[in-house]
Amino acid sequence: MKEINAEIYLNGNNDGTTIKLSDEEAENLLTLWKEAQDTILKGMEEEDYWEKFNPWLKEKAPNLHEKIMDAYYQETSERLSIGGWVESDEFMSIGHDIDGAYLDFDNEVVINQIFPPSK
Repeated sequence: MKEINAEIYLNGNNDGTTIKLSDEEAENLLTLWKEAQDTILKGMEEEDYWEKFNPWLKEKAPNLHEKIMDAYYQETSERLSIGGWVESDEFMSIGHDIDGAYLDFDNEVVINQIFPPSK
């Protein structure tokens, strides 16, 4: 298992998550990230990567895209449920039910970039 960090934009605000992937999945994701950097992201500003990378990854590897998003939603839900994320009400739409707090569907959540594990 490898841990990969992903930069996520939530309604245009920078956030992130760590995803635990099998060695094969991690290698595949890092290969796709390198391919994106060499092709679709060339010449783009780093903060705008999500415009092309998020839909590209979703098309190329929907299972990896889903794993990243699931990890982000899980981590964010945990932060919201314990009430430790004070900025949350300022820029996201939060739903509540008997199980706790969660991001509702009014939010734009996109993957901006992938950070390879440090060696």
